[in-house]
Amino acid sequence: MLEHTAILIRREGAIWSIAEPVSGRLLGFARHRLVRGLWCIRWPVRSAWQVFEAEDEPLVFTVQRLWRFSAKWEVCDADGHRIALLRSRRVMDASGQQWAAQELTTQGIWFGASGREFARARVINDSVHLDFAPELQVNPLAKMSLLAAVLVTCGGRA
Repeated sequence: MLEHTAILIRREGAIWSIAEPVSGRLLGFARHRLVRGLWCIRWPVRSAWQVFEAEDEPLVFTVQRLWRFSAKWEVCDADGHRIALLRSRRVMDASGQQWAAQELTTQGIWFGASGREFARARVINDSVHLDFAPELQVNPLAKMSLLAAVLVTCGGRA
């Protein structure tokens, strides 16, 4: 899924499908879920996303709010290692250093830094068309981070 230069994210009930935009071939899917707190603290339910590949459905990455009322989201690979943090329209690496900003536009979402564009997400009806910059083709962790930011931003409204 992350080897593609563009993906189409479309809500289909409780699941968001991730497809190749031209052919419509299913590449993967994202599922939103609520995560309960520790067994001794039941009430703090946090929002989370799980993203899977289409073939055999292996987990690719997860995104979850650090705690119930936090504006910070943690992106982890399939092994649970942090690869990024999302906070207040900023995309940060695992150590918290910002590498991209997120800007909402009338057409969708722009991701970039220092005048460079990393990705652009266009919201069209009930779907999101996400185009990655050519320089990100060799960086799947950056692409995961940007896809996670799109899910967090558009998950409740597209």
